[in-house]
Amino acid sequence: MTYRLQSMAMYWLYAMVMPCLFVLGGAFWLVGTFHTTVLTPSAVVSVKAFAGQFVYITHSGGKILSLAQFTGFHEFLTRLKQANSQVSMRGV
Repeated sequence: MTYRLQSMAMYWLYAMVMPCLFVLGGAFWLVGTFHTTVLTPSAVVSVKAFAGQFVYITHSGGKILSLAQFTGFHEFLTRLKQANSQVSMRGV
């Protein structure tokens, strides 16, 4: 594996997160390899499909890459849409 591919793989491991659960007050956790982000549904602007098995979750503070294929993903999207009807969902 070349240096460039290795660095890309390490970036994906660092940057990718997986939505975990909704907690009291409507917030949800995005758990990554090295970091955890807690967002409220009102902060989420859009959820857009990327490369088939990933999604970008755009929020007021930036953009987060997440897995799209895990148990409960569609329940996560449904609860997000119920909590914030202004969320734009494309390709999911």
